[in-house]
Amino acid sequence: VKMTKEHKKKLQAACVKAISKAVRCIETGVIYKSVAEARRKTGICAGTIGCCCRKKGYYKTAGGYHWEFY
Repeated sequence: VKMTKEHKKKLQAACVKAISKAVRCIETGVIYKSVAEARRKTGICAGTIGCCCRKKGYYKTAGGYHWEFY
């Protein structure tokens, strides 16, 4: 089955929405729809934000801020 570019784009957006988790910057209180959106708007590494949210590993902050899943 061959899909149009528009259908592929809609399907991809639905998949991303289904697996995305909102994140919150604790200091500013700003809530982002996903780690990727937080990266786009703040310029902070998405991987580091994710590590902070999962509370695993070395990272306690990302970009000087604390993060959590919302």
